[in-house]
Amino acid sequence: MFTAPLLSQGVLPWADLPLWLPDVPDTAGFWAVSGAAAKAAGLRTRAFGDSVRDTWLRSGGSVRAAPGTPPFGLAPEKEEQVLGAWDAQAWPNLPAER
Repeated sequence: MFTAPLLSQGVLPWADLPLWLPDVPDTAGFWAVSGAAAKAAGLRTRAFGDSVRDTWLRSGGSVRAAPGTPPFGLAPEKEEQVLGAWDAQAWPNLPAER
C-alpha cells in the first residue's frame, strides 16, 4: 500500500526503513515463510510486545549503530521530506492525516 509514495521519495527498502520491502515482483513472498514445522518441533514463541520490551530493557534504553556501520532509519531531513510529500499528495488508499 505504501510502496509508490515511499519509492517516489527515494526511500531505500531495508536501508532507510529496516524490515520494509516494497510489494514488487523481486520481493514477492519474502515474508511468506511458514513456521509450522518449527512449531510442530516444539518451538515456543512469546508475545511480540514482550520481546520488544525486553530488548529495550536489555539495551539500557538506548539503541546505537555498531561502530563503523551506517546509521539506521531515515535521517530527520529525509523523514520531513517524505512526510511533506505525503501531506502534499492525494495518494490513493492512504489516510488523509498521519
